[in-house]
Amino acid sequence: MILFGVLTFFLITKFDTYIIPLIKIKNLKEHVVMSTLFDMLSNIKTIITLRFESRALATVRSKIQEVFPVYMRYNVLDEWKRFSMDILMAASITLIL
Repeated sequence: MILFGVLTFFLITKFDTYIIPLIKIKNLKEHVVMSTLFDMLSNIKTIITLRFESRALATVRSKIQEVFPVYMRYNVLDEWKRFSMDILMAASITLIL
């Protein structure tokens, strides 16, 4: 039983060493996307008047595409972490029963 606890702790810390830097990068890139969106929404009259909709949309789309690879890598690692924890918990419950 103690072995499962130690293994779970080791596995969580190992996953977190890879996940935490990805979260920081993802958050920084998402802040850039949100600030760009806020800037464009606050100047929406100017964008519409000068007919910059396509450029504004292209800018937002490119900022979102910069976030996507980091988000996918984070998401895959997080799902593997959750799967590993579920398997270890099921194994420890099976061992107890």
